[in-house]
Amino acid sequence: MNPEISPNMESESELEPESDLASEGQDLLVLDEMVDADLVLPMWEATGNSEVDSALELIQGIDLEDIHSHHGILTQVHDRLRDVMVNLDR
Repeated sequence: MNPEISPNMESESELEPESDLASEGQDLLVLDEMVDADLVLPMWEATGNSEVDSALELIQGIDLEDIHSHHGILTQVHDRLRDVMVNLDR
């Protein structure tokens, strides 16, 4: 068995012809069952720096359904992290 090919990956011949993945020659990973949300790791781990951690917590608060809020939140995160970096030498 080829170690680079997962048994859960479908071959290109099994992809629908109109699929973007099939036209790009990419493999498609198909899960046999739903992923248990309790087993998914958080996007980030605490850094120990309260200013950095509070900025990163804003990302977890992003409403995935409200795409219009993403820019404002990510701008806040960027600004906070930039301020932390600027103040590292002080």
